[in-house]
Amino acid sequence: MIANAIMVLAMIIITLGFIGVLPKKNLFLQMVSVSLIDTIGFILLAIALMIKAGFSAMFLKIIIIVGFVLLTNPIVNHLICNKAYEASQNEARKEL
Repeated sequence: MIANAIMVLAMIIITLGFIGVLPKKNLFLQMVSVSLIDTIGFILLAIALMIKAGFSAMFLKIIIIVGFVLLTNPIVNHLICNKAYEASQNEARKEL
């Protein structure tokens, strides 16, 4: 019961977060917002799955997946933002 409530809460947070990102005009603000929303929603879903799985092998697998996502998500977002920034700087130089 608690796990289902956490799953619903995660889905609501993800949906409202992505709707809230749409009005932002700056690409970099959108990237930061989406990164935070994605991470929070994923953690809540993982917690709900851990509660449903109980203490078993599946519980450990979920912890490993959460750790991997928490390590790689900021790195990937940084790389994407960095390349977008470089592309915008190259476009600005072409206009000069």
